[in-house]
Amino acid sequence: MDVEAGRLIRISDVGFDDGGFHLIRSEGALRRKSVRIFRAWLLERTAPWRSESGVE
Repeated sequence: MDVEAGRLIRISDVGFDDGGFHLIRSEGALRRKSVRIFRAWLLERTAPWRSESGVE
């Protein structure tokens, strides 16, 4: 997992038992390469759960 490997840092003990997430960003944030990379990573990592539930 990325947290254990040190690639991500947990900033809160809050978590989800049932899955799900919201990516909140400022207007124009997708112009930043780092935001696009993180968004792509998040979508890739959650693809199995999103395809099971029919959410894309």
